[in-house]
Amino acid sequence: MLAKGDKPAWLIIKVSDDLGRYYGRFHKLQEPLNGTHITIVAGEKEGFFETSRLLPYVGKVIDFVYDGVVWTDQRSYWISCACEQAQDIRKELGLPPKVNLHITIGNLKNETNKRNIA
Repeated sequence: MLAKGDKPAWLIIKVSDDLGRYYGRFHKLQEPLNGTHITIVAGEKEGFFETSRLLPYVGKVIDFVYDGVVWTDQRSYWISCACEQAQDIRKELGLPPKVNLHITIGNLKNETNKRNIA
């Protein structure tokens, strides 16, 4: 389901936290700020500040597919996915297609205060 992210002008697909916990248990990850999610619009990171334009999308159910392979840069962990509806929303908002669309499952950003999601 589409939801507002915890930061201004962010739009995410909220993914079941069970998915993040399942994969996270193999890597001892902490939960991401927005829980397990797919970022559609990353607000300030993309120069998008029109929060009101995101409101009509909040609550819509969005389908996506993923392959189950966990990727990492040794800080963040994610699973590649595809979501045509997310790309359509970005186009409607005047944003370019998002390359490397992914499900954020966890991170190691703060290992000393890590909240283990496993």
